[in-house]
Amino acid sequence: MPGIVKLPALVFNGRMNIPTAQPLSYSRYRFPAVIISHCTWLYFRFALSYRDVEEMMAEHGVTVSDETIREWSQKFDGT
Repeated sequence: MPGIVKLPALVFNGRMNIPTAQPLSYSRYRFPAVIISHCTWLYFRFALSYRDVEEMMAEHGVTVSDETIREWSQKFDGT
């Protein structure tokens, strides 16, 4: 059928081999995971400075320092 592409199954030792990523652990952080992930997303997606992200979060009532955002960005950069 035109337009349909069949991908080969990833089979290893008779089992389906699906690559998985390790889940991120936000335990032992003061802020909830949704705040951490939103700050890092803003920083990487829009190429903002740490202080820009700090100011944007302050507008929404979240007080977080630019240094904290920098630490989160280094830890959760996805590499």
